Amino acid sequence: MPEQADMDTLKSELMTLRQMTQRIEQEINAIDQATEKATHTIIGAAEQSDESIATLRSFVSNNAYAEILLSAMTVSTQKIYEACTFQDITGQRAGKITESLGYIEERIISIAALLDGDTYKGTATTLSNEIKDDKLLEGQQHKGKGLMQSDIDAQFD
Repeated sequence: MPEQADMDTLKSELMTLRQMTQRIEQEINAIDQATEKATHTIIGAAEQSDESIATLRSFVSNNAYAEILLSAMTVSTQKIYEACTFQDITGQRAGKITESLGYIEERIISIAALLDGDTYKGTATTLSNEIKDDKLLEGQQHKGKGLMQSDIDAQFD
């Protein structure tokens, strides 16, 4: 049986890990909020561009070259809107990370309680059971992970 000083050191280390997981979670939440704010700013600017393009169109309706340029600008703003979907994907991934950190924090608390002689009051689970519905999340997947387009297409054949 380890000595009390070793147990106290271990509990101290566990509490330091818990504080670190809380700090990481705060930083991830800050990233998520900043990303959301930036996305709204980008979309707002794209909307203003769309309005300006529409106004310019009314002034240059008989100029074919100007119409080509305005159409190209419209395509560019559409690409901006499409690119802003990254915020949803980022939010999903941040959610996965904070959920995993919560899992780690719960386990740290349980281990520290056991070191104090308490009985385990949590539910014995495995991480794979905790995140079993990750496959239901949408968005860009890590390279080599997720469904292939051919798999999705096969569902409709």
